This record gives sequence, C-alpha cells and structure tokens, in this order.
Amino acid sequence: MIPKLRLDNALLPLNQGPDWNGYIGKDADYVIEKLKQWDDYPYIVTEDSLGCKDFRKVTMRNTDTRVIIVCETQDKHLAPQAAKWIVLDVFVSTIRYDEPDKPFK
Repeated sequence: MIPKLRLDNALLPLNQGPDWNGYIGKDADYVIEKLKQWDDYPYIVTEDSLGCKDFRKVTMRNTDTRVIIVCETQDKHLAPQAAKWIVLDVFVSTIRYDEPDKPFK
C-alpha cells in the first residue's frame, strides 16, 4: 500500500497558505524570514540545530501549525553561521492533532 498525503480541513486552504514546495531549493534564511512575516499567521523559530552529515533542522510554529525545515550546506569548511544553507525539505503538521488518542498511563 502506498502512503497518501492526508490534508485536513483544519489546515489553511493550500491557496491561502505558504507555497511549501516553492521553498525547496531556496536559501534557508530567506525562507525563515518569509515565514516570520507571514500575513495573519506569523511563525516563530522554536529550534535551530545542527545535525550529522552537515544537515540543519529549523523548527517553526504558529498557533496551529508546526513546520520543520531540513537544510544542507555545501560550505563544509565554513562555520555554520557563515555557511549558505539550502532548504532540502519542508514538513508541515497541525499541532492540535499531536496528542495521542489513547495516552500511555
């Protein structure tokens, strides 16, 4: 069985939200600033960390949505702050559905 993307009605309609696919391949700092200034639903950075193999993970959220941005750099010899980070993928989830139906007791 092939997994299918499930879009809830609770999410913003795709034509009103950010163009998530359009951010792939762009400069990470540009994408982060665009999301911080997003119209009615500005995002804040909750985590910005380095991973292994020269990857960077940036987590942003607003009242309803969590966005995880995975970035990579080709400037391996530079300090992380000086490197140019490119967005590899964007993961979007609705926060209010993160709670399990049957929590562990």
